[in-house]
Amino acid sequence: MNESEIKIKLFQEIDALGNDKLIELLGIINNFLNNKDDMEEWNTLSSQQKKGINYGISELDKNKGIEHNLVMEELRKKYGIS
Repeated sequence: MNESEIKIKLFQEIDALGNDKLIELLGIINNFLNNKDDMEEWNTLSSQQKKGINYGISELDKNKGIEHNLVMEELRKKYGIS
């Protein structure tokens, strides 16, 4: 695949994204272009924040997570949001 084909493919993929995914992609691209390392952000977190993130990861590793769409559905019901 040559450079032009890659650019066209990227444009097609980006053009098909919804707003939420588009915003997420923009953040990823900005981080990539600015060579931002996730460790920089990790090092700015408090020990309590790091502990919470590590706890969440361990819960997911034990298959105790709840899918995002199910959480959102439950919150919409709870607060009457459509």
